[in-house]
Amino acid sequence: MPLMEEILRMLCLVVSFGAYSYNGKYLLNATLRRDGSSKFDNQNKWATSGSVGLGWVISQEAFFEEALSVINFLKLRGAWGRLANSMVYQIISSAPV
Repeated sequence: MPLMEEILRMLCLVVSFGAYSYNGKYLLNATLRRDGSSKFDNQNKWATSGSVGLGWVISQEAFFEEALSVINFLKLRGAWGRLANSMVYQIISSAPV
């Protein structure tokens, strides 16, 4: 069996992404990822991970107008996410004891 065909049989990935901007000032983005792998335990063939991010373009606010001559763009961003890795079982199972 060709290597690429073998890889496609063992992994499946579904990703959803969404982004929203209100008035170009307030930002929201979210990602949802669903992984399926033959490397996962039979009881848990699928894993879900995701992230969410918020942003605020401070330089678009009225109170920031005087500072625009010095700083022309200022954005504050924060995000939280959860990672997934189908290689973790392979690494753990092949680690020397």
